[in-house]
Amino acid sequence: MLAPDSETLRPGEAFWIYCKGASDYPGPLQVTTASKMAVYLSGTTPCRLMFLNRATHPLSFTLEQVTAGNSDVPMSARISVFSDRVVGQAGTAAVDFPAGAWSQAFPVYEAGAGVTLPLSLRPGGLAAGTYHSLLKVTTDIGSVTYVPVTAVNE
Repeated sequence: MLAPDSETLRPGEAFWIYCKGASDYPGPLQVTTASKMAVYLSGTTPCRLMFLNRATHPLSFTLEQVTAGNSDVPMSARISVFSDRVVGQAGTAAVDFPAGAWSQAFPVYEAGAGVTLPLSLRPGGLAAGTYHSLLKVTTDIGSVTYVPVTAVNE
């Protein structure tokens, strides 16, 4: 590598980066949850998945559910809905994702900007039990983050 400062990420390739001391830089897109990098869904309690552009340039990403066998997790995202015609009138609406594999592209976020996605277990979507899947977050520059999902339906 002749010019390391001009290299870009490519799928299937890794870089070894040395850092003197601890680093809090998770990559160009920081993906966090309330519970140590995992989504835990139970009943109607939502789990917030947060995305923050830590790069110095605009960034977009795609979120997809990676499934295996009969362990699909049917999720919903509760989004804010408001009307500019009626002052103070606001509410929420559910955006339901399919129970199997799905993919959702997000818009471009400027450096330092981000979004919070409140995920919840879709009512009536699962029989009683514990289910697992993965959320895969892929940026437009090739970085990939996996977030484990556990859903418990009692």
